[in-house]
Amino acid sequence: MLAGFLKALASRWNQDPAAMLGDFRAGWQQQGNFLRIRQGNEDFEGVADQVDESGHLHLLLADGSRKVFASGEVDFPA
Repeated sequence: MLAGFLKALASRWNQDPAAMLGDFRAGWQQQGNFLRIRQGNEDFEGVADQVDESGHLHLLLADGSRKVFASGEVDFPA
């Protein structure tokens, strides 16, 4: 298992960041799902909209606004 992981990691090591992000977006399965994100002392809840070119998560909040996250703790409530 470790050998397989290291082989996959080695194949990504020199990959263009834009190509790597494209691969991530193609396999990302959270778009349209309800997420809860904790950033510092605040919690935000909404629907995952996209991951942009910088790798930031866009969350559509209940009030119709959009919040963009570069970091945070993500929870996937059932």
